[in-house]
Amino acid sequence: ATELARIGFTDVRGVLRGMNSWVAAGHSAASYTTASHADLVSELKAGGRPQVLDVRDPLEWASGNIDGSVHRYLPNLRDGLPENLDTAQPVWVVCQSGNRASISAGILEELGVNPIVVSNGGVTEVLKGVAN
Repeated sequence: ATELARIGFTDVRGVLRGMNSWVAAGHSAASYTTASHADLVSELKAGGRPQVLDVRDPLEWASGNIDGSVHRYLPNLRDGLPENLDTAQPVWVVCQSGNRASISAGILEELGVNPIVVSNGGVTEVLKGVAN
């Protein structure tokens, strides 16, 4: 709950521990495509124009971001997607470490997006990789 409060989620109603038990009890679980920051760097360097959604807080975004990326702070995703995201195409989701990107996957799925979660590393590593 503390970690979630630090990124803007203050109404935590429970925590699930033990996915195997959850699924064994007949509950559903979703999975998402994950990628490394190096995978995103490769895509960007290859001349691709992937859709990139940056879910970091506004101050982090202002300190530097991936060229062409779209910003929506993770807690604000519940309010809807940025208008310029094409839900028919995959969306690479980044933050600073992969934690917020991972949390955003379920919200994005509810909003009709196929997320590719950059789960290790984040914007800083991507920017360094693109610059090299």
